[in-house]
Amino acid sequence: MHQPPGVENMIGLLLVGLLAFVAFGCVCILWADRGGPRWTHGVVTAMRVLAATAKVFGDSTRGRRRSDPPYVGGDGS
Repeated sequence: MHQPPGVENMIGLLLVGLLAFVAFGCVCILWADRGGPRWTHGVVTAMRVLAATAKVFGDSTRGRRRSDPPYVGGDGS
């Protein structure tokens, strides 16, 4: 499938922005842990909420792992 021009650049820019956001969050977590300004604690709280949300969505979309054994009835058959 052919993509319109500039889509690759937009995807790359989005990934760089996401990486910068994560790096900024990590710096704020470390700074808040060392008693940083009040706004860093707000960033940490936002990062925790986003992480919990991502975990919930990841768990709900993943479903049952393939390595899980199939359900066996109560009589062992």
